Amino acid sequence: GSVQRNGTTSYFVNVPEGAKTLEVALSALRSGSQTRFVSLHPYGTPVDPTTTTFCYPNYENPANTCRPDARSYKDPQPGVWEIEVEARRTSPLLDNPY
Repeated sequence: GSVQRNGTTSYFVNVPEGAKTLEVALSALRSGSQTRFVSLHPYGTPVDPTTTTFCYPNYENPANTCRPDARSYKDPQPGVWEIEVEARRTSPLLDNPY
């Protein structure tokens, strides 16, 4: 997929009861892109920090220790999860493939 600078795209995943992990990966992030994903719990609350400095590739932040391309969630709550892919407004690319 692709998301434009300062834009978002959402995907919805049904996690069955008894699932051991939910794994999310973006396999085609372009060099220089500032694109990340945020996972939202079935109750609609983010399970990842949503601050504008968290987990973007190609964005200097010493406190940024997460992987913008892949994360796992152990014992996820059953139900529909939202995976929101977003590109920073400062991304040098207009179209940001992921």
